[in-house]
Amino acid sequence: MKFRITIFAATIVLAAAAGFAQLSMAKADWARGPVQYFMTKDEVAQWNALKSDAEADQFIVLFWAKRDPSPGTPQNEFRA
Repeated sequence: MKFRITIFAATIVLAAAAGFAQLSMAKADWARGPVQYFMTKDEVAQWNALKSDAEADQFIVLFWAKRDPSPGTPQNEFRA
C-alpha cells in the first residue's frame, strides 16, 4: 500500500513538473459523483491538486486499485 502511494506521489510530482494544464469538465466531475462517498480526506486533497487529465487518470486507476478486494483477479469487485 505504501509503495503504491509513493509511486502515485512521484507520478504527480513528475507530471506537475512537465507542465500545467487544466482538468476537463468530465474529469473534474468524477469526484463529485458517487465516488465522493468513498474518498478519504487525503484523496480529496490530492484530487483537488491535480492539474491535468493524465494526472486524473492515474489517480483514478490507483483509487480503484487500492480498493480491489482481490487484486489477482481481472475484475475489481468493489468497483463493480
